[in-house]
Amino acid sequence: MRVLIVDDEPAARERLQILLAQIPGVELAGTATDGESALKAIEETGPDLVLLDIQMPDLSGLAVAAQMPEERRPEIVFVTAFEMFAADAFEVEALD
Repeated sequence: MRVLIVDDEPAARERLQILLAQIPGVELAGTATDGESALKAIEETGPDLVLLDIQMPDLSGLAVAAQMPEERRPEIVFVTAFEMFAADAFEVEALD
């Protein structure tokens, strides 16, 4: 499984990379630091899964998910410390 990590916090990206490296069969497709670079990286790398931060400058993770065509959208796990975003995530077909 190819995974793309998207988070504006360097420590969060590093922590996720360390955790993913411990899972057999998981390959890091790349990382992105904001919504615009996330959209570009998703298009270029074609990941199976995106670990996507919700609160980022300029373009939020929710906006990134909403801009991807549904038929080409990889699986997404929203990564956030803010539970207030849960209701908004359901609007882009997130599951609890």
